[in-house]
Amino acid sequence: MPAWLGGMVVWTAMGIVLAGCAPGKSDATATTIALKRGACYGTCPVYTIEIQGDGMVTYDGAPSAMGGGTATLGRQTGRADQQGIDTLLAMVRAMDFYHLADRYAAPVSDLPTNIVTVSIDGRTKTVIDYGGMRAGMPKAVRDLEAKIDEVAGTAQWLHPPAETGQETTGR
Repeated sequence: MPAWLGGMVVWTAMGIVLAGCAPGKSDATATTIALKRGACYGTCPVYTIEIQGDGMVTYDGAPSAMGGGTATLGRQTGRADQQGIDTLLAMVRAMDFYHLADRYAAPVSDLPTNIVTVSIDGRTKTVIDYGGMRAGMPKAVRDLEAKIDEVAGTAQWLHPPAETGQETTGR
């Protein structure tokens, strides 16, 4: 093989390796952001919402601890727009989500547990919030929880207390 061709092969191989290491947009199919809102002593809505990087939203509502509740029961699906997903990913990066504590729990009882799970390109991190603001959890986590609900359109599957005849607590 001529020397110039060997050099070209080496440079091409280096380019391929470096391109694979370059930071860029994550593969949408390898991105999932989920929020699970747990029960409290009352009628807090109990549900899991999952947003895929391609915009697919899956909601799964469950009964509250005291019955009734304010969440639509069962599985529902929807779509999130790319701008909303990009905002969530920016929030995850800005708060350095993967380096947060795994759990923020206040020494109290009867609060709902909120669980945020982020998975990007096979790297998954879960943060548990049980009265977390009282246990040193950054406000950015609570903001992320609210933004997940907003981007997913969770409100369409929740009912105001007047509709159910019951009050909600804990949110």
